[in-house]
Amino acid sequence: MKYNYLLILLFIFNFCFSQSRLTKELQLFKSENFDDVTSARKYLLGLHNKEVISALIEMSKDTSYVELKNTGDLIYPGTKRFYGHGWNVRYDIDWLSARAGWLLEEITFQNFGFLKKEISYNELVEITNDKLILKRNDEAERILTYRKIIADEAEKWWMKNENEWTDYYALSEALKSYNVYRWDLAIHYLRFGDYIFENLNIENYTKELKPKLIEISNSINSESTSFQAKLLLNDDENYWYSNKKIK
Repeated sequence: MKYNYLLILLFIFNFCFSQSRLTKELQLFKSENFDDVTSARKYLLGLHNKEVISALIEMSKDTSYVELKNTGDLIYPGTKRFYGHGWNVRYDIDWLSARAGWLLEEITFQNFGFLKKEISYNELVEITNDKLILKRNDEAERILTYRKIIADEAEKWWMKNENEWTDYYALSEALKSYNVYRWDLAIHYLRFGDYIFENLNIENYTKELKPKLIEISNSINSESTSFQAKLLLNDDENYWYSNKKIK
């Protein structure tokens, strides 16, 4: 009885600690310090779980502007100085909505549309079917309105898929899709991701994922994506797998 009681206490402690750590890292991910952002991103990406997805969807509704500092040679839409090299992030991550979308799309292998940095008035009217949605035809207002819409769409998607969602299923579905950006996210994870998902093993890779990669490698939709797929397929020793840690 005493042993069971101790186990319950240990479980409660671990749960509270993990939730506290998650809250802390999410707050750091909103920071203006890019070192904090990258550290938090790595932690959240490592968790790769439903709690993180739910939190990022909530964060994607935040329209705050938090200009990054200490970005070094980072190349992104807010770059002030270009060094000719560096980490290229195409999302406009000075905006918290886009920053959340950056990580959300990487974890879910979905293309919700957070990469988009500008949208015309007519495009927005077509999406919303509402000509009165904007107070003025202002570019900044248009993109923020658009991000609110796709944040809502992401939330609806999650409400529909949360119960059945798994890392491996998301990866597999991305490769089965006909969306080049989802292919890019999936292939990038397979080549460079740090952790192994449950059910991701050589057998499932060979039977289920490899046939889709072969199709992508022969696709004419994106030369760069098909090239990345070929590089992965050429890895006969499966280093992409052995270099990953167990999650």
